[in-house]
Amino acid sequence: MHNSNESELTGGIGRTAKERQKSRMNYKLFGKSVCRDTFSYAHWIDRKTVESIAKGILCNGLEPRNHGNKHKQPKHALSIGDVCDIKQFLIEYSNHNRVPVPGRLPNCKKENCTLLPSDNSKADIHQLYNEAVTLSNKRTVSLT
Repeated sequence: MHNSNESELTGGIGRTAKERQKSRMNYKLFGKSVCRDTFSYAHWIDRKTVESIAKGILCNGLEPRNHGNKHKQPKHALSIGDVCDIKQFLIEYSNHNRVPVPGRLPNCKKENCTLLPSDNSKADIHQLYNEAVTLSNKRTVSLT
């Protein structure tokens, strides 16, 4: 895909010449000129994406495209400290509540394999975490 008339001017008899607002693009596939629909079908992208790529090439040249949120962190993102607190809580919870596997499982190669009891759901463990966090004045997190 390349621009066929980069610096063409519009104009006519008795009109002032000015740069074209829309320029024509040539689409090539395996060295042969094709229409835009064939080009988009061959690359499995829709027409708007082809137009967006063409506009980016005209404005910025050949460079990687970046979206607008590249350097912005969402306000609900967890910090590293929050992730470490959650991990530490889960490790301590599993150390206090784990149960050894009765007998030997044929597909378990570790002999010291343990399980967590199934009487507490994820929501119950989340509620325990939020209670522990509110007591220590740290940030609570949602279940999802």
